[in-house]
Amino acid sequence: MRGHQDFSAVTERFFGEGWAVVGDAAVFVDPVFSSGVLLGLEAASGLAEALLGRTSLEAWQASVLRASKAFETVALSFYDRSFLTVLFSSEHQPTIRAEIVALLAGDVWEHPAPARIAARLGDLAARIAR
Repeated sequence: MRGHQDFSAVTERFFGEGWAVVGDAAVFVDPVFSSGVLLGLEAASGLAEALLGRTSLEAWQASVLRASKAFETVALSFYDRSFLTVLFSSEHQPTIRAEIVALLAGDVWEHPAPARIAARLGDLAARIAR
């Protein structure tokens, strides 16, 4: 188990011979944006696809980790205030605001832009501050 400031944790392996974990047992992200239910349901759906042979367990685990990383990044940026700086800035509107809304709505599996925005929140806030 790896943790971050006592509010998020990620299990090192999501599956093994005869077992798999989903939801908070696999990834727990700070609940500030209530992403846990979405991550759990999407992870369960992806696991079902992998168990049916439509994708690999490795690909499933990677997709859950990628999605949870986006939410973890947003939670961290909420606490360091860069999230709010970017959200309420008029400099990058409306494009970035739309991507943030998409991210908070959980659109991190189908479209890469919201996750990219999450990864750049700190940099964007620093630019706005200058």
